[in-house]
Amino acid sequence: MFFSTHQSTVRHRISNLKRLLIGSILLSVVAPFMGGCGGKHVPPPEIVFIIESESETNQGEPFYCAFRSVNSNQFLTDSYDGVATLLFANPPDSSVLASMVMLPGEEQEIKIKRPEKVDIGLYCFFTEPGDPWKIRLDQPLGEEYAVALGQNNIVEAEKEPGSWWWPF
Repeated sequence: MFFSTHQSTVRHRISNLKRLLIGSILLSVVAPFMGGCGGKHVPPPEIVFIIESESETNQGEPFYCAFRSVNSNQFLTDSYDGVATLLFANPPDSSVLASMVMLPGEEQEIKIKRPEKVDIGLYCFFTEPGDPWKIRLDQPLGEEYAVALGQNNIVEAEKEPGSWWWPF
């Protein structure tokens, strides 16, 4: 009798261990996918801008591009001289996220810190600015933008698809 009771207890423990092992395996396979369904994915701390210019951009002369944190009212009232003053102040205004010298005919990349709640203004300081010389990138911001520049204007700033801002 001891042997059959002991054997039954051992079978019961083995059965429980099998269930536990199978459950652990299933959980380890399914768990990584559970976060994407309902969890909130945090966007990366930086945004990448890839800027392409033509060799004729700004008559072939280097020029500045600047990125600022802005709201819609600020952006609408921004003047060329006003933003240039903010950019070249010593130290630069706190709204200036980054600036760079663009070399016509080259593709350049810049990474900037992602603002949490405000939009980004992109400003190109062409010698003879065309329209538009500035654009506003609205929230929610993407992970990467492709920016195309013409002779004296911003032709396009397109949000590249990124995994975090898709609704699924």
